[in-house]
Amino acid sequence: MDLKCYKLVILTLFVFALNPKLTKGQTNYQPGFIVINGDTTRGFIDYLEWTETPDQIFFKETEQGSPLELTPTDINSFFVSAEIYISKRVKIDKTPLYVNTNSTLSLINKEFEEKRVFIQQINKSKNLNLYLYRKGRDNYYLQQKEVFIALISHVFVQQKGGGFYVNQNNTYKFREQIRRLMPSCLDEIKIERLKYNLSSLSSFVSNCNLITNEKNDYTYKIPKVTVKSGVVVNTGYKVHKENISRRIIESEINFKTSYDIEVGYSSEIILPRGRGLKRLNIELLISAFRTSSEDRIIRTFETGTCGMGCSVIEEVIYSDVEGVLSYAHLKVVFKRLINNKKRSFYYIAGIGIGKKIYSNVEGNLQFNTFQQQENQERMLLDSETREENLINYSDVILHPRIGLGYYFETLSLGVIIEPRVGKEYFSSYNSISFSMRLGL
Repeated sequence: MDLKCYKLVILTLFVFALNPKLTKGQTNYQPGFIVINGDTTRGFIDYLEWTETPDQIFFKETEQGSPLELTPTDINSFFVSAEIYISKRVKIDKTPLYVNTNSTLSLINKEFEEKRVFIQQINKSKNLNLYLYRKGRDNYYLQQKEVFIALISHVFVQQKGGGFYVNQNNTYKFREQIRRLMPSCLDEIKIERLKYNLSSLSSFVSNCNLITNEKNDYTYKIPKVTVKSGVVVNTGYKVHKENISRRIIESEINFKTSYDIEVGYSSEIILPRGRGLKRLNIELLISAFRTSSEDRIIRTFETGTCGMGCSVIEEVIYSDVEGVLSYAHLKVVFKRLINNKKRSFYYIAGIGIGKKIYSNVEGNLQFNTFQQQENQERMLLDSETREENLINYSDVILHPRIGLGYYFETLSLGVIIEPRVGKEYFSSYNSISFSMRLGL
């Protein structure tokens, strides 16, 4: 497998891991309830930790029941995993929040759409409520008792004098809307610091409710990144496939084996709103592997000519290869679990950089130089035998890696593929590792 194939496989794995549409067959039914015309029905909702506001949900009254697809026109609200969504007809701003002024500008008009959708409740009280609709961009809605408004923040591109410019007049329009709706809060809250994002607006609404002596009945807890760290130990059995140089005249494809061990420290970042399935591992490791071969390998190649029909042939014979190599590694690996249970299959894709800190791989090496006339036997011109380092690994190596595995609690078994892990004279190696990992 050449490097282009590895890149294609890595890209495919990343697309699969990051595209929720490809993994939507997975379900995660959690206890919840739906409300229809004031009647509450408890059951189980397929909770997918939505990164965007869902267009529909799947609900079943019992764990073994058949799922029912529900849209904003079917129900008034639903609750699952400490998240509240209500159904409401709202004005959706599709105009961009930002425009990259460093790129070539083109016309962008203000665009709004009005329809019934689910919106997520961020703050709830008898006084002031905040809602969010997230689809492509964020839209926030503020409700004070019976007054419900869409908070506006956007930029658009207009044409003027044969060119284009960015109109930013409405970037902070939401601040003026809040000044008019909630003047009693502004004495103690600096409106000029308010930003059009979840953290800033949620904090403002909570503080405003406290100022007006209203209890915050509910505040959405913003997901945060979780980090786990610990010592890891990998031990594995590598199979190296040798790729022979085109200059070789007589050779065969060889498979070599080695045993390796890695010890180090890993930090695993569990990405928010991914049900714990998407993780990023950053690792500092020291690796050492032992390689040996009792095979007698002969490489023959043509180095020049010695006249009409005459060739100079060099032969390299090496045997009894044995030794140890050691590297210090920094690895960044994306891991995608199939489920979030204690036991799960997973796949990884990432890249590492290694610095050689020790190398001692030696063997018996014999050089023979021949002269060969056409249709005649070779004639030996020179021969030399010595011991030397036979595997010339680079001082610094960059190695992409992909793999599949199965873990149960802190122990995992996996198969890892790494292209071009080293060179040996006129050949290079791809490797497949069968590894056992203890730790994260």
